[in-house]
Amino acid sequence: MFACNSCIPPYSYIANGEWQKVDRPGIDAVRLEVVDASTVRSAARFKGRDMGRATWIVSEDGQSLTQVFVNLDADEPTEGTVKLTRKSDAPAGAHALSGTWSLAGYGKISAAALRTTYSLTGDTLTVTYNGGSWSAVLGGQPARIEGSESGTLVTAERIGDNRYRETYFRKEKIVGLTEITVKGDNMTVVATDPRDDSLLRYEAWRE
Repeated sequence: MFACNSCIPPYSYIANGEWQKVDRPGIDAVRLEVVDASTVRSAARFKGRDMGRATWIVSEDGQSLTQVFVNLDADEPTEGTVKLTRKSDAPAGAHALSGTWSLAGYGKISAAALRTTYSLTGDTLTVTYNGGSWSAVLGGQPARIEGSESGTLVTAERIGDNRYRETYFRKEKIVGLTEITVKGDNMTVVATDPRDDSLLRYEAWRE
């Protein structure tokens, strides 16, 4: 069995390399194949369409994890690597992938996955990225995210000079908050998830 206890909500499925049905936002089938004692391969689908795949590799000392992923849910397929650091050991007898991990950083990622276009015309903010887009009136009603299969809606508001907040909803529940601050050609982004208090902070530069 593979279980993601920190996912919201938690879920599990049989890790036998065959497709398993799941009820997840934007995903309805997954599979996980155990390659060896330190490596697994995973993949996801939605309505028969391949959404992406990944290979998970645990280091020889068991203290770091590298995820090599391919995202097919986009206009242009992208790939990249994610590095994680172990925070708790795997239970006795479990695969080396088991345990608690925290994000350590990103490796090389396709340029298309890193590019987002913002356009503010009057009070309408339009955001476009590889595989999706949305337009919302500042302070207005939630907008649908084109290209998203998860049913997520978003609102936008101005919270200061060159500062904006995006609020993401799914089934009328907030699933994410993103605050953007623009200073010249630099953009600072702070994304949080109030469901588990997770936080991601990054910077972007104007092309």
